[in-house]
Amino acid sequence: MPDPYANIVAVPDDITVRLVQGLELRASDPQQVAMREQYFAWLDLAQDAQVLVAGCGSGAVSRHLA
Repeated sequence: MPDPYANIVAVPDDITVRLVQGLELRASDPQQVAMREQYFAWLDLAQDAQVLVAGCGSGAVSRHLA
């Protein structure tokens, strides 16, 4: 099977849905959550900081950071 991420806009909708579901499932894993929390704790961001995240999959990391 070719790499669906190589040309994500050409991937059929059903495959896209399955990819997003997989990314969301992984992002909700307690170990993943703990890892993000530790990483974010190292960031020295102001409370009103603006952050641009591009090409981050389903946006789970961005939502957590927000």
